[in-house]
Amino acid sequence: MPRYFCPRVVTGEGEERKNVILEIAGGLISELRWGVPLATAGEAVILPEGTTVLPGLIDCHIHLALDGVDFYRSLERWGAEEKWRPQLESQLQDILAAGIVAVRDGSDKAGIGLRAKGLSVLKPDIVACGQAIYREGRYGSFLGPGISDIDQVVEFLDRMAAAGIDQVKVVVSGIVSFCQYGKVGDPQFDRQFLTAVVREARSRGLAVMAHASGAEAVDMAVDAGVDSVEHGFFVREETLRKMAERGTVWVPTVIAAAGRLDCNRPEEKREVVERTVCQHLEAVSRAHDMGVTIAVGTDAGAPGVPHGKSFVREAGCLQQAGLSNKEVIRAATSLGARTLGLLDLGNIQPGKAASFIAVRGDPLRELAALKRVVLVYHRGRKVFNKLAEC
Repeated sequence: MPRYFCPRVVTGEGEERKNVILEIAGGLISELRWGVPLATAGEAVILPEGTTVLPGLIDCHIHLALDGVDFYRSLERWGAEEKWRPQLESQLQDILAAGIVAVRDGSDKAGIGLRAKGLSVLKPDIVACGQAIYREGRYGSFLGPGISDIDQVVEFLDRMAAAGIDQVKVVVSGIVSFCQYGKVGDPQFDRQFLTAVVREARSRGLAVMAHASGAEAVDMAVDAGVDSVEHGFFVREETLRKMAERGTVWVPTVIAAAGRLDCNRPEEKREVVERTVCQHLEAVSRAHDMGVTIAVGTDAGAPGVPHGKSFVREAGCLQQAGLSNKEVIRAATSLGARTLGLLDLGNIQPGKAASFIAVRGDPLRELAALKRVVLVYHRGRKVFNKLAEC
């Protein structure tokens, strides 16, 4: 029965505990005692002074079928498993090494994110959407087959539910232009259609994540009752107010825009990207002040957003927007677990899954400590260990 003596533990609510005995049994945290003198630790593994244990991190928006470097090369791999699987397995290792124990895959037309759930390799928990609902002929052709009426939605959801999806992804808008500031494009669906999509998903016990940017599209998604808004660029203040009132989660994926500053994309204008990022951070700051639930999601797989190491950059963006380190840790752990419906993750307490990480440093005082992962436990199994290097 593994037992650890932890100099410092930070819970999924951002609460700090010192000199903690953490015991694991049956894949669960079976005992948690703090204020324990080191001399009484017994046979516990004593973690190095200066390390902090906290819940495993949770990325609420990624694309496992994309590599974060070359979009079109990723698509070329989709045709054969012997091409996409090695890349996928490498990404899963990068995710675990970053201390991320659960992800939500935002869909791909080839269904690779959904198929990843069944791979018998070390991996984080994967909450998969399979393929996405989008308007045929509009943005989203790499995410799903395209939909034109509600009857097709019903057939699609039946097929996806039978395939084992965990949540539904609906594409409400196009993507943000990085050539012309503020340009997104009109919403793909009207309010009545979106409401029907949410109703059909709910009838199958499925939560809905909505890709939505542009003031009108985000407002429509919130009015339709989606569970989370992804991206949300150019959201209006009045929509943020509704999100706070209704408990709609916002996954702002700031790094999906900021990461493009690291890419050599001559078709994009740097000043437009910078202005878009600045506006988005201001919106996240307003949302935080209003009490909107914010969860960490990177959109990993998008250009300039590699899997794993982009997580701390997104966390830093939330800090830049005004969230305290404690609030960022909540967004990265307990609130992420709630968004994904993985209620046994995201916190350190008896009865929860033994899914936790150890980092060098104190993330409550220095968020960059989240980069220095030295131990990852997931569901009672040690999946990453660099304690010897401490």
